[in-house]
Amino acid sequence: MLQNLALIASQVAIIFLLVAVGFVCSKFRLLDENAARKLSNVLLFVVMPCVVVKAFQTEFTPELGAGLLISFACAAAAHLAAILLSMCFFRRTEDSSRRVLRFSMVYSNCGFMCIPILQAVVGDVGVFYGSAFIAVFNIMQWTHGAALMGGTNKWKIENGKLKMKGETAAPDPNNGFSLKKAFINPGVVTMVVAVPIFLLNIKIPDIPSAAISHLAAMNTPLAMLVIGCGIQRANLRAALRNGRIWLASFLRLAVVPLLLMGVFLLFDLPRDVMRSTMIQASAPVAAGAVMFALRFGRDDALASELVALSTLLSMVTMPVIIAAL
Repeated sequence: MLQNLALIASQVAIIFLLVAVGFVCSKFRLLDENAARKLSNVLLFVVMPCVVVKAFQTEFTPELGAGLLISFACAAAAHLAAILLSMCFFRRTEDSSRRVLRFSMVYSNCGFMCIPILQAVVGDVGVFYGSAFIAVFNIMQWTHGAALMGGTNKWKIENGKLKMKGETAAPDPNNGFSLKKAFINPGVVTMVVAVPIFLLNIKIPDIPSAAISHLAAMNTPLAMLVIGCGIQRANLRAALRNGRIWLASFLRLAVVPLLLMGVFLLFDLPRDVMRSTMIQASAPVAAGAVMFALRFGRDDALASELVALSTLLSMVTMPVIIAAL
């Protein structure tokens, strides 16, 4: 276990050095918020799909096919368990903050943060299985997550979108959330493309395959630069003084993954499937918490502080949890 801990800790340390570079770049205005947002879009719509497609360029075997199905089931179980657990906490907290805190307990940074760690710790098969978690995450975030942040008292469904009651029609066509976003988003669409490639043993020609590999290699540095920029913009001093943020971070980083680990150990799951799921389940708060808080008029400052503090704390918690598997 100590050997595994040292290996994983070294990989996480490398990743956090890249985060530090993003922090410094933001501090000295080499990257501003607008640039970080554009880099996030490049990651979301170009780089991460290339990572997934590259991982699915492997020969189909019954074992891998079964493992992929188990990964989907584990990801669904992880999110449902976290949702049930979140309902037990923050009951006396003001409504806007309570929704942000519960969202943060359920949804982890399973994409930007975890793809590089999956690649380093488990290899291509980790990205392969981890893609199932990302697909489930996207579906849950745009259904349960939107309902949680939007609530039921101040919002209504109009033309398939969630809108605030009394709100006039907004000129922005992206205002509100539609159910189709749960299924038409980069994570799910990429899986729709990648799974048939895997099942049918379709091999991408050498030249486009090389281009995909080069784009996929950009994931780790770009993702960590974006995360570092986000941490620099957050109010860490306020986060350190907020007991609710510490509690939510502890629940997200330790309690949720340890409970899942206990459940998963009761079943004879493939080791790579379990490790991939646990890496993503033990990740810090999803950056989507900030986006959803802004969209639905919730406490976005709290969301930013949760993302920042949990990301820093995960440098300690993730290696310990992953090494224990």
